Amino acid sequence: MKVIEATWEVRNLGCRAFEVTLDKKDCRAVEDVVAMFGDSRFEQSYVTIKMPVGELSALHALEDNGFRFLEAQLLTKYDLAQYVTPKVLEKLILPVSVREVPRDAKTWNAIANMITPGMFKTDRISLDPLFGVEIGCQRYRNWMLDLVDREDAHLFLFSDPDEENNVYGFTLDRLDETTGTLYGYLGGIFPSSENPGIGISMYDASFRNDIARGARILESGLSSNNPAVVALDTALGIGIRKMLYILRRKFP
Repeated sequence: MKVIEATWEVRNLGCRAFEVTLDKKDCRAVEDVVAMFGDSRFEQSYVTIKMPVGELSALHALEDNGFRFLEAQLLTKYDLAQYVTPKVLEKLILPVSVREVPRDAKTWNAIANMITPGMFKTDRISLDPLFGVEIGCQRYRNWMLDLVDREDAHLFLFSDPDEENNVYGFTLDRLDETTGTLYGYLGGIFPSSENPGIGISMYDASFRNDIARGARILESGLSSNNPAVVALDTALGIGIRKMLYILRRKFP
C-alpha cells in the first residue's frame, strides 16, 4: 500500500488530499486499510483510492465505509513505431498542423485560459457532486501551468494549416528522451472546433509528430466515463495494459 499526501491538490480542492494505492494483498486485508483511515491525519481530507479491478469484496467494504466509486481507469501503452492511419478512418482525416508552444509562463497561461469547463465533462472531479466542472476545469489549468518549467514537458497546438489562428485543440505530454517513452497527460478539443473528424485528425497528427520527436512508446490513461475516447483508442489499436477502480471519500 502506498499513501501519498497530494499537496498539489490543496489549491484545487480546498482541503488536504491523499492518494492511496492498493495492491491485491491490501485488498485481501481490507479491514486493515479501513482501520488506517481512523488516523487523525485524514480528518477533513479528501482521499482517493486506486485499487485493482475485480476485488469486489474490498470495493464493497470501502463503500460501506463511506468511499464512493468514481470510475475505472484504463492505463494504455502503444508502440508508436507500428502506427499507420487505419484505412477505415482515412476518409475522416482532415489536414492539421502541429506547433509547439514556446516555453514561457505567459504563453502557456494564455492556452490554459482557453480551457473551458465543457471540455472535460467526463473528468472525475468535474463529475463529482462534491466539486463540479468549474473546479475540474481549474484543476487542469493549474496542472498545465505547473509543468511549464519542466524541460521534458511539451505543450502543442493543433490548427488549420491554412489559418494558424483557427486552433482546434491541444495536447500536453512529457517525453523521456532516454527511453523514448512519451507520457500523455492531457489533451482536448476547443468547443469552437467540435466538428466531425477533428478528434481522429488530431490523434493522427499527434502520433506522427510524436514519432518525429523521437518517441517510441506512448503511455497514457483513459476513463470509463469517456466511452468516446475509449472507442477511438480501440479503433487505433491502442492496448489497455492495466485497469484500476478509483474511489474517493471526503472525511469530516
